[in-house]
Amino acid sequence: SFKYFPYEPTTLFGLQRLYRNLNNAEKYAHFSYRLGLRIHDIYSLKQAAYVYTRLNDKANAKRVLNIIFKGYPVDNETLQIKEMYTQKYGKL
Repeated sequence: SFKYFPYEPTTLFGLQRLYRNLNNAEKYAHFSYRLGLRIHDIYSLKQAAYVYTRLNDKANAKRVLNIIFKGYPVDNETLQIKEMYTQKYGKL
């Protein structure tokens, strides 16, 4: 269904869950990011930022964190992810 409906939230959620169960962190982060953007889900965006930071993907982690800080309320979990990012790469 991703081929024909790439922006369908149900499809994105299914792919996110599939790659989480298959332990494919890169694809999981990718579909978490896309799902978070599509349905404005802060939890999915946080998961994407966390996984990208753990995978040493600085560009994607920074992009997701900037989206979170611009459009969503900041909580302790978000601050912890930002702290982990700044410890690895420096200033956001």
